[in-house]
Amino acid sequence: MNATLFGLWKEIHPKFNMQTVMLTVKSNIRETVMEAIRNPVIVHYTGASKPWQYNNNHPFKSDYWKNIKNTPFRKSKIEGKNIKNIIVKYFPYILTLKKKYG
Repeated sequence: MNATLFGLWKEIHPKFNMQTVMLTVKSNIRETVMEAIRNPVIVHYTGASKPWQYNNNHPFKSDYWKNIKNTPFRKSKIEGKNIKNIIVKYFPYILTLKKKYG
């Protein structure tokens, strides 16, 4: 695509492609990126952690599940939701006990 569209594309506002990496940048953030974080139009879930994974903590995870209800994927399951991960999520000190007492 880059070769085909060379010189023919225009930059769009980052709110139309708000990416996870934008949430981790701490310095030298352009105002347009801050606006994209505050009011994204399209959220691109980049990176290894995805909102359909149980242990994911993406700030737009609830928006993902709210919007998926209006798609053919509305019956999708939460990946990794099992009794072990539920216990670890709500009782994280159990991991400490397991390491201490085996």
